[in-house]
Order: sequence, then structure tokens, then C-alpha cells
Amino acid sequence: MHTAIHEGKRRADAQAKERFTDGVSRLPPGCQRAARRAQEAKTHAWLTAMPSCSDQTDLSGDTFRDGLAVRYGYRPPNLPSSCPGCGCTFTLTHALDCAKGGLVIQRYNELRDVIGDVSRMAFGADSVYKEVVLKEGDGQGREEARTDLVIRDVWDRQRDVSFDVCVTDADAPSYAVDEAGVVG
Repeated sequence: MHTAIHEGKRRADAQAKERFTDGVSRLPPGCQRAARRAQEAKTHAWLTAMPSCSDQTDLSGDTFRDGLAVRYGYRPPNLPSSCPGCGCTFTLTHALDCAKGGLVIQRYNELRDVIGDVSRMAFGADSVYKEVVLKEGDGQGREEARTDLVIRDVWDRQRDVSFDVCVTDADAPSYAVDEAGVVG
């Protein structure tokens, strides 16, 4: 009985994998890469999260639809035709990469703030500092050194750790890998 059940599950998994591969092969190249990445990295958990105001998983219809479009490489509806910051054609890639009018700073700040909020819950409000200047600039060409977060007690008691947040667009052309495994 157990062998039959196990064999049935294995066969169903193989059929599902075959259907997925067949479906993905029919998508445009950028969407193929996004679908494979979403499946391999299991980034679909947000689709089944119970909506809740307290942990900000209560998405509006527009936010949910835009999230699906971005995650699977499609153009979200209602994007402006030109970038409000630099005037270039406003594509999804441009929105995620443009430092003037895109979403780079917004995504960065949101991630930094979430990490800071979780750290405050774990280590206490007086143990987390944002945008800390580590070294002052001298006004003669040497810039100041900053860090995104300083959190006390992460590795050792009464020791500060500096964290620098980096947000990457996984669908940027520079991350594309061809069939031979070559990036670029």
C-alpha cells in the first residue's frame, strides 16, 4: 500500500514538473527566467500568506496584481510611458534600475527599515541605529563613510555590528545566463 501511494505521488510530481517545463518553454525568454527563478527559489509563499494588517500582508488588488507581474516578468498595468525622474521610456527594468525616478531608493529604504524593525524587536529599540556616520568627511574630497544599520549585541554582548543593505534586480540583463551557463 505504501509503495503504491509513494509511486503515485512520484508519478504525479513527474507529470507536474513536465507540465511546468512545457508551460515555461512557451513563455518569452525574460518570463521564462523569472518563472524558473520563482519555482527554484520558492518565492511563491507570499501568494498563500494569510492577509493581515499587523504584518502588512493585506495587499490591495492593484498591489497584488503588480507583484505578480513583476515577479513573473510582465509589465504591470498603468505604468507611465516616460520616467518622471529622467524622461526615458519607462519599462519595468528602468523602474527597478533608475536612480532618479525609479524604485531603487524606495526598495532600499523599505528593506533597510524592515531589517531595522525586526532587529528592534529582537535586540531592543535602543540597540538599533539607522544611517550611522562611521567616519566624517574632511570637506577636501574625502567623503564620509556611512552604514545603513548598526545593531548592538548581534554576535557579542555590547559590540556593535554594521550592516550595509544592497538591493539587486535579479532580472537585470547583466544577470542573464545563456544555455552554456555564461552570464551577460
